[in-house]
Order: sequence, then C-alpha cells, then structure tokens
Amino acid sequence: MTTIHQVHFGHVVLPDSHPRHNEQTCEIYSYVIDHPDGLIVVDTGPRTGQRFIDALYAPKVVSIIDAINAAGLDNRNVSAAVNTHLHFDHCGQNHLFEKAPIWITAAEHEISCPRPDG
Repeated sequence: MTTIHQVHFGHVVLPDSHPRHNEQTCEIYSYVIDHPDGLIVVDTGPRTGQRFIDALYAPKVVSIIDAINAAGLDNRNVSAAVNTHLHFDHCGQNHLFEKAPIWITAAEHEISCPRPDG
C-alpha cells in the first residue's frame, strides 16, 4: 500500500521585493510518498548557511530528517527524491541524501546544466 505524508520544513520571511511580501512569511511543506520500494521525497526544503538567501529570506529550517521521522517514517528508507524545480526552498537539503537518486525535470536540467556547445 502507498501512502502520502505532508511534512513541514519551516518557513521563510518574504522580503519587500517578493510579490507576496504582505503575507510576511511563507510556510514550507512538501510530501513523502511511502511506497513498498521505499520513501520518495518530493522536494527537500530549504537550508541555512547560504549568506545571500539567509539575509534575504531568513529561513527557519526544519531538518528534512526530523520532518520525515516526525511523520512516523524512517529517513534511512528514502530511496529517491524528486525536485519539482530548483528554487532554494525546494532543493536545499538534497545533500542529505547522498545515496539516493535526485530526480529533476529535463527543463530544470537544461537550465542548470547547459551543454557546452549550446
């Protein structure tokens, strides 16, 4: 049986330049699919330690490991992660899954990893 769990990764403060700045903060949620072949994480949330992002968005981060475990799941069972896109609040904790493949769309790959000839 496959189940889907919503997980909370924290929030960011929306700067004045953001289209939704009057909301002040934005909560960050994503999903973990509990599949018989392992857990599939959809987006890995933000992280801290990037000077520009920290200054602009002041992220309050919940570790993806803690979020997965708080959902009653075992983070050691993550078999893959999917990034819907590569904004900092969607792929910031990819590095915590060194042994699991990280899947992105072809369009994101083209933008992030352009060919040397094109």
